Amino acid sequence: MGSNYKLWTVSTDSIIYREFLSKLPSSVTLVMYPYMLASADQAAWKLVSGTTPLEGVFKYTSQWNTLLGTDRFRGVVVDGEERVGFTNDMASAPSYKAKYNIATFAYATGYPQVGDMIKYGAYVDEFYLEMYDFYVENSAALKLVQNTDTKSAGEFVAKLNSQVWGSAINKYDDPRIQFMWSLQNSASSACIYPLNGLCGTKEDFGTQSLDYFMSFIAEMKSLYPSKFGNKPHGMYQFNFMPTSWFSS
Repeated sequence: MGSNYKLWTVSTDSIIYREFLSKLPSSVTLVMYPYMLASADQAAWKLVSGTTPLEGVFKYTSQWNTLLGTDRFRGVVVDGEERVGFTNDMASAPSYKAKYNIATFAYATGYPQVGDMIKYGAYVDEFYLEMYDFYVENSAALKLVQNTDTKSAGEFVAKLNSQVWGSAINKYDDPRIQFMWSLQNSASSACIYPLNGLCGTKEDFGTQSLDYFMSFIAEMKSLYPSKFGNKPHGMYQFNFMPTSWFSS
């Protein structure tokens, strides 16, 4: 990228500032979502703090807020698939929040991994459930349930109810849950920021219209007011949002 595009440096010369922060309205608040699976990345985060990778993420987030003169980054979120990089330090998250003036600590995990909410609940303020890769529960072989298999949002909801949710949905009353719905469409390149020419590798809500997606969310909220109705819903993999969802 050249010497002016520094990844780990907190400055207005860094790639994060030039290619991301400077392009967002100042009213948008963010969370820092680090990659912590590979040992090289864990080592890099550890260098930031001099102690642990997780503290490094909190310190890095705080340094950005100091530079920007605002609490632009309101929190840190870690991914359950990368737990090898932070689980030994989870109990320290509350003290890191206080030390670096970070408001929230969140944990992202798959929609059925509700056991993580019990395991890490004492340290986590928000749980982000990644709503994709819907498999038929208790099937002898892995079988995906996708919206392209159905004719309407209502039919897709019914199929999820009968084949996928199972016992996991009983834990969705937890007020800390927020839902992230996948926008992938492996058959398309018509999204705002395709990756290697494609809008993902799966068939998720990016295959449908915005009206279909909103109808689906509305039906889930109506059917399950305490589980889906009173909680935030977001779009996972924003870069795969179909261009057709935007007006001219």
